Amino acid sequence: MYGTLDVVGQFSVAKRVFVDARLPLTIGSLGNPMLGVHGVLRPDEKVWITLGGAFGFPLVGRDEPLVTPGMQAQALWNMHQYAPETLPVQVQAGVEAHAGSLVLLRAELSPVLHIRTSDRYDALELALQYAAEIQLGHTIGGGFRFQGVSLPTATDTDHTQLAIEPFFILERERLFLRMGLLLPLTSPLGPPFDQSWGIRAATGMHFD
Repeated sequence: MYGTLDVVGQFSVAKRVFVDARLPLTIGSLGNPMLGVHGVLRPDEKVWITLGGAFGFPLVGRDEPLVTPGMQAQALWNMHQYAPETLPVQVQAGVEAHAGSLVLLRAELSPVLHIRTSDRYDALELALQYAAEIQLGHTIGGGFRFQGVSLPTATDTDHTQLAIEPFFILERERLFLRMGLLLPLTSPLGPPFDQSWGIRAATGMHFD
């Protein structure tokens, strides 16, 4: 059994501009902390576009394997947060649209450059993260997420890890809770329930 905990903070510095801080943790160890900024555009009353980027601090040492338990717990999503001897540089783009009063659609694309700080691995590696979600309901709802992580520069592993996640969400004025069942579809972690699966939970509070 593997587990991770991400402590995330977003701090407003201007209208629709935020500084992001992320502290990834696994049992008994610290991942690569991330610091970034993102802005939110609203071209339509029911459409939000997010653009941003972040970089990480290479704190995971050489004693960790190239594929760590922290990566497996999230089906390789945000694997840069647990990559050993790696300085990650991430670009993020996302869109959320409301279709009617009950349906929410989301999509995101996030390329991440892994800059190695030692010569044990290739100097640079690219990870391409992409996901799409559909959600029914706002205050109380549920939905379905499809995500993928592709490694186009990798030579010694499978190039794409796909996963699905049915989820439940509860949102109040300042609090939210989301729980999902993360099921890897393809190797190296899939098929579902064969090698790994996980429960993904997120909770937080709004202060704005």
